[in-house]
Amino acid sequence: MDAELSARFAAEVDWSKVVDPYTPWQHGPDLLERVWSPDARTADDAHADLHVACCGDGSSVLPAAVEVLPFLVRAAGDPDVRVRPQILDTLAVLGRAGNAARPTAPGPKRGGWRPTAPAAWPAAWDRATDAGCRGSRTATTPYGPGWRPYSRRPPGGRTTSWTASGPASRTSPSSRSPSNSCSP
Repeated sequence: MDAELSARFAAEVDWSKVVDPYTPWQHGPDLLERVWSPDARTADDAHADLHVACCGDGSSVLPAAVEVLPFLVRAAGDPDVRVRPQILDTLAVLGRAGNAARPTAPGPKRGGWRPTAPAAWPAAWDRATDAGCRGSRTATTPYGPGWRPYSRRPPGGRTTSWTASGPASRTSPSSRSPSNSCSP
């Protein structure tokens, strides 16, 4: 990992929000640095701490996710990251929790507890996924130019999104608004 990326971890993340939701433990920039560690155990431990800080048990999106999401997306596309599959799993959990969540304070609701997400989550997710679709990260993946995480366009114009439970088809991106499309 380069010094520039390490400096961005310190400058661009509000580390007061990157906490373990079950303990008083607060993380610092070294947490993201350890994700890029060449040592598999160090990287895996860092990922586990990030996963818990971002989504706890997976049912909600926590404030830490808004802060570190751009770096999670970057890590998922970096072949030097040894825990890329785990990072992709965390991104999938965040996507599901974000889709199910309401941007309100956590707590019991009538009919049971409902997942929540910070009010800034939808915009952070849109920025991160839009940057991944348009950004240069697609050219640096081992899959080559044009590769898009979570989507592919087979012949016939239908797009298949991949979720943790398998493919889910939807209409061609041309039928959606341009700001939400990942067309090449």
